[in-house]
Order: sequence, then structure tokens, then C-alpha cells
Amino acid sequence: MEMMLRMFLLAALMLAVVSADTAAAKPVTFVFGDSLTEVGNNNYLQSLAKANYPYYGIDYEGGRATGRFTNGRTIGDIICTSVFIPYQTLLPPCLSISFIFFTLNCCLVLMEISCNSTRCGFAAEKLGIPSPPPYLSLAPNDDKFLEGVNYASGGAGILNDTGLYFVIISPSPSTITLQDGPSKYEQQIQQKCLLQIQRLSFDDQIESFNKTKQAIVGKIGQAAADRFSNKALYFIGIGSNDYVNNFLQPFLPDGLQYTHDEFVELLASTLEKQLKRLYKLGARKMIVHGLGPLGCIPSQRMKSTTGGCLKKVNQWVLEFNAQVQNLTTSLGRQLPKSQVVFADTYNAVLDLITKPSTYGFKISNTSCCNVDTKLGGLCSPNSKVCQNRHDYVFWDSFHPSDAANAVLANYIFTSLFTKAPSPAPAPK
Repeated sequence: MEMMLRMFLLAALMLAVVSADTAAAKPVTFVFGDSLTEVGNNNYLQSLAKANYPYYGIDYEGGRATGRFTNGRTIGDIICTSVFIPYQTLLPPCLSISFIFFTLNCCLVLMEISCNSTRCGFAAEKLGIPSPPPYLSLAPNDDKFLEGVNYASGGAGILNDTGLYFVIISPSPSTITLQDGPSKYEQQIQQKCLLQIQRLSFDDQIESFNKTKQAIVGKIGQAAADRFSNKALYFIGIGSNDYVNNFLQPFLPDGLQYTHDEFVELLASTLEKQLKRLYKLGARKMIVHGLGPLGCIPSQRMKSTTGGCLKKVNQWVLEFNAQVQNLTTSLGRQLPKSQVVFADTYNAVLDLITKPSTYGFKISNTSCCNVDTKLGGLCSPNSKVCQNRHDYVFWDSFHPSDAANAVLANYIFTSLFTKAPSPAPAPK
């Protein structure tokens, strides 16, 4: 669910991102992440983490399963808006300004702000910039690289060993042990399902962007490619699988090898190296999301004897968010000419889950698609789908429904006009 408010950005960042020369050019977004932001990369991989079959996409245009892990649209498909701040106290009278703002996975919006002595007004024009296509759908030297790319892959994580669970066919914990060490354990798993272990980890996605950058250099030259990369917006939504499909799985090594304090330090130190590599490749404007309350998603609630949220998991998420927020603040100071921002998501997502009726939903503790969590928790052609999909916050065990995405898209729109996101909640 954390994808729901990843686009909830600080107004200050957006003002910094926008400049006069940006306003004259088409904005470009590069998206990195997991199944919450994927638009079809895993369609080209041998993996169980796919969404290119029914009932995914049942409410998408034409009823098509495109690789999006929901019954219809993602947040990025729905929101085509911009950030607006009341400028009555910020701008002098009789001033007219035009800005171009970015929105994730979506269209460009031109915001025209006009102020007189009493008030400021605005008009937004949707310019129809499409969602960036999946990287694996493009040719190695594709001209579309210049329009933005989505590298997100279902099952991906910060750590390279995250995502193995998506491609394991019910291995028995009793037949796979840690007696020979974690690396031997991983080898045993891979020997069982070698052909199915395919997903683009965050490191893989960064390497794919490196190849994209080299292709762009070949098209427009090094200097122009560097300027192009510096002006682009980089959205990073990663980390949930490192918990849900790694640390929280009882038969995978990381949860047995590390305490949570050690694990979150590993995640933060790895993420720091990855963000610095993106910076070296030209990324200057990076938005890094925090995780939502993973202890409240259906795949985790089923582990509770009462069916409630797992408080310990949510506490770990808050600790992760605090680490990442500190990291982004530090990198923003360390890296010259960079804007690295942490986008908090936790409280708003928790509110939707704990108070569904406030937003017009009836059920938030289970999914519309009746999934078998023993087989990964994804919807399948053999699954039973609920009759009224608008009643459910979740589509499957992990991902929000189209209706939930629509409600949160509206929430984001109104919230951006009234307040900036609050800091990440402090761990208790």
C-alpha cells in the first residue's frame, strides 16, 4: 500500500525541481521499484511474480492484464495533477508565473499562477505525457529512452537476495537448512527452481539505467546526456519486499541470520550505496518513499490469531522509515546540486486501512480476489473475485484495488493544496 502516497511530495522540492529551462522542455521521469509501481517488466521474465493474466486488469481499459498488480489503474495512471501553494503571502502583487510540474507515471501538468493585490488563482492544463514504458519492452537503442523509463519489477528489493520467495515452488523448510551457511542455503533454493529466479533487483534496475544512459549518450552526446539526466526526476519506491518476501519469511536466511537492528542497518547501508551510484550516473532529483504499514496488509494479517494488524511488523517499518529519512537528509547535504527527498506514506495509508468506511469502503482486512497465500498471495485465473470490487481496499494480498487507488489519488490531490507531508513517525 505504500505506493499510494509516494507521489505526496514536499512543495519545496517541486519548486526546486522546476526551473525556467525545465519549463521549456518535456519533463522526464525514471521509475525504480517493485510491484506497486511496475507496469509490465516481469512480463518479459520467467517469474511467478507476474500480473499479465486474469483477473488482473479486469477493470483496466479493455479489460486487459498489462502487468499492473491491480484490477485496474495504479495511482500513477489516475493522478495527473500538480503542486500548488497559496502564494498570497509569497508572491508580490500583479505577478504571473508559469511552472511545469512533474507527476509520477502520469502526465505533465502546466500550472499557471496569477496573482493580484488580493488573491492568487491557478489553472492546470494536462498535457498528456504518458506513463513511462517498461524497460524490458524497449529495444536496446530505443528513442523512447528520451521520454522516460519504468524499471520497476515485482519481487524486487534493496537486497539482491530479496524476491527468491516469489519464484520458489513450495520448498519445504525441513529439507533446506542453514547448516552450510546462508550462501549454501540460497544455492539449494536456486537448484530447485533455477529457471524461475528472475526479477530486476534494485541493483539490476540501476544497471539497466546505466545502459539507458549509455544509449542516450550515443544519441545526443555525453554533455547533452549529462544535462538530460540532471534535469530528470527519479522516483524510487523500494523496500517492502525486503520485509514481506525476505526478512519476514521463516525459511529464508536473512530473518534467521540478522536481528532487526542489524537488518535495517544492512538495508540502509545498501540503499545509500545504490542512491550514490544513481547520483554518479546523473540523478540529481530523487524522491525516495517510505514504507506503509506492512503489518496491516492481508498477507500479514492472516498470520495474526485475531486477524488484526501485526504491531511488531509496523514497528519495524517505522524504524526503517526513520533510517531512510535520515539517509535522504544526509545525502541531500553531501551530494552537490542534489535534491534527495523522503516521501512519507505511513499515516495516510494506515488511516485508509483502519477507517475504510470513511472513504466509502466496507472491507480492508482481506482482498477482493480470494487468493491462496500459500501460493504467493497473488490473484489467479482460478481465483474467486468479489462481486463489488468498489467495496475492497485491497485487490490481492499485497496490492490496492483500483477503487482504493482512485480514492487516494483524490486524497493526494486535495492534500497537496493544503499541507506538506508530516515527518515520518518516530519509532516508539
